[in-house]
Amino acid sequence: MLPRLPPLSTLRTFLVAATRLNFRQAASDLHVTPAAVSQQIRSLEDYLGCSLFERSPRSLRLTPAGMALLPGIRDGFACFAEALAQLPAVRPEGTLHVGAPAAFASRWLVPHLGEFNRRHPEITLHLGSAPDYVDATVIPQPLIPDAVDVLIRYGHGHYPGQASLRLQTGDYLAVCAPALWRPELPFAAWLARQTLLHDASIPLPEQRPNWGEWCRLAGLDGINCRQGPSFSNAVLVHEAALAGQGVALMQRAHITDDLADGRLQICHRQALPSAYAYYLLLRQPATPAAKVFADWLQARCASADIVTPPDNGAA
Repeated sequence: MLPRLPPLSTLRTFLVAATRLNFRQAASDLHVTPAAVSQQIRSLEDYLGCSLFERSPRSLRLTPAGMALLPGIRDGFACFAEALAQLPAVRPEGTLHVGAPAAFASRWLVPHLGEFNRRHPEITLHLGSAPDYVDATVIPQPLIPDAVDVLIRYGHGHYPGQASLRLQTGDYLAVCAPALWRPELPFAAWLARQTLLHDASIPLPEQRPNWGEWCRLAGLDGINCRQGPSFSNAVLVHEAALAGQGVALMQRAHITDDLADGRLQICHRQALPSAYAYYLLLRQPATPAAKVFADWLQARCASADIVTPPDNGAA
């Protein structure tokens, strides 16, 4: 038989108010009015038959009864939170929710998912993408969204309290549509005439692929590396390059199919290293479907074809 308890809403309001010791701040946390908080507290005090707060115009303090009640209420809600956190583990065994950055999802993962689906028809996969899956100055909280079993991030790999597995490096190559490419011209002269496309999808400017750094590594002078449009999404940079709108620095892993089909052309053998890489994170405890997907993804990334820039005569 369930124990007789006051309404849980009053206990939750008490926990927030006792933590804040300010009804107005508690109301803000609970998205209600201060009057509603006061009403909930008085309802709980009437139920218990004792005062929980000492109220004065300028302060709010717990009474001895309030101090005695607080630890148990805090522990109780912590138990609720822990129980709810286990819910992903009891999802239907064959359902898997994967989150990935848009560029990785569209240019690498989706083209390979057919293989996974053929090997594991018993798993129903749901794939979503979001810009928050690319590291920013402050990692969004929670690190792994509640609706996701497996998360792929593009970032530095430092995720406190979370095990991460490196999948792919993110170095960049200079590419363009074949219609723009003129191999008979000196490369520097050709590049100086082209529109440069800039990828601004990484929130930290110093971590973005940078034409100035690429030209320095390639030993090129006299290139206006600031000209040309920038795009907030790497997928848009890719589409602009495919449309022949300019020369782009594209991740090596994202251009394999475009090169094979002749949609893009590597312009120079110089690669631009990236401080970021793709990492796989698993919600714990991991479901059987998540473990299967993680094992497949690691193996597939390890065996992926490596794009080697051709020697086109450029220095």
